[in-house]
Amino acid sequence: MKKLKTSLFSRSINLAKMVATTQVSVFKEKVLNLEGANLIKEKILLATKIAEKMSELRGAVLKVGQLLSLDAGDFLPPEAVEILQKLQKDVEPIEFEIIEKQLKSELKEKFNKLVIEKNPLAVASIGQIHIAHCEGQDLVLKVQYPQIKETIPADIKMLRFILNQWSFIFKKSINFDLLLNELEQTLILETDYLIEAQNLVRAREMFQTDQRFLVPRIYPELCTGKTLAMEKMPGLTLSEWIKKNPSKSDKEEIGKNLLDLYLLEFFTFGFVQTDPNPGNFLVTDDKKIVLLDFGATKEYDKVFRGQYLSLLKATYENDNEKILSLSHEFDLLSPLESQTTKDIYCKMMRSTIEPFRIDRPFSFAGLEYAKESKDNVINFMKSCQYSPPPQNIFFLHRKLGGIFQVLKQMDVSINLNHYWLNIIK
Repeated sequence: MKKLKTSLFSRSINLAKMVATTQVSVFKEKVLNLEGANLIKEKILLATKIAEKMSELRGAVLKVGQLLSLDAGDFLPPEAVEILQKLQKDVEPIEFEIIEKQLKSELKEKFNKLVIEKNPLAVASIGQIHIAHCEGQDLVLKVQYPQIKETIPADIKMLRFILNQWSFIFKKSINFDLLLNELEQTLILETDYLIEAQNLVRAREMFQTDQRFLVPRIYPELCTGKTLAMEKMPGLTLSEWIKKNPSKSDKEEIGKNLLDLYLLEFFTFGFVQTDPNPGNFLVTDDKKIVLLDFGATKEYDKVFRGQYLSLLKATYENDNEKILSLSHEFDLLSPLESQTTKDIYCKMMRSTIEPFRIDRPFSFAGLEYAKESKDNVINFMKSCQYSPPPQNIFFLHRKLGGIFQVLKQMDVSINLNHYWLNIIK
């Protein structure tokens, strides 16, 4: 069990160590010209040290690590990716006494009605999940770490410094302020569990007529700003379900429903749960998908969705001029970039949408597409000098990217062309 570090001084010291560790690693790579096995060994060591610190600090720092782990495979060797992916599920819990004290403070006399299992069901970036029993009912309690909300602004400030250091090391004039501001606002919203309770109620209403998706009901009397009580739902997490080696048809059914879920959330409701952590989804015995976590949700109005669709259509139609114009409006690409960078960007965009063009099953585990996508992203990152990470659609794309990673793990083939036809409708 871990003790929680919420002191701003201790967190700053630990984040400073992360900066130093990264600088030393990059220095060794460049000066020693590391290649092959030696380079992989160095990246594994760096990933291990960073993952340990992120796991220890929780909060905004761990959230950044979890986001990084989702597509780190595009830039790191598999061994290093495996280490970072442990941040999704293998974070060591904090002492139960801390959780118990937080519950007593929040629930007052209502706490006495509960029998709580000490070993957590899950450990997250800003809280822990415990099973509880109340008057014959099985509940799931989400309990926020004490003072974790107060650490977010300072953590974001330090992360801004770290990312600027990385920009300096790699000689990139990239401004991360917009992305970090978005992350800070999202995390602060996530720390208000009453908002998440409202989101759960809304999502339950959204999907009440769609039998493919289930949303747990909440217990309002046990919900506060720092505690969330919901019904315990059956099923395995997506990762657990995949490890049971389900049939090809079952995997394809779940894969198609995950894609449908994304389209429904964004294009129909404009209300998207943006955290693609596989632990946020359960699969029941009858292949229903349980939607669990609605802390990180974003709303997209019709105007935004229309503009986004225009960008997709321009990409589909290979209209480079329109791609660039709309991308400037979305802050996806700075007008200051060179023509070479703009050409690389358009190529990357066209490659991204390529699976939706073909009217046949697309293999998500196919090595050729994965390699091409990876090469295009890396070439763009190396080429761009001014473009910030895409603030407006960053978390939206994290959700889609997370779904694609799950489909890749399941090794399924799905015809995406009809999804495109549904999108343009």
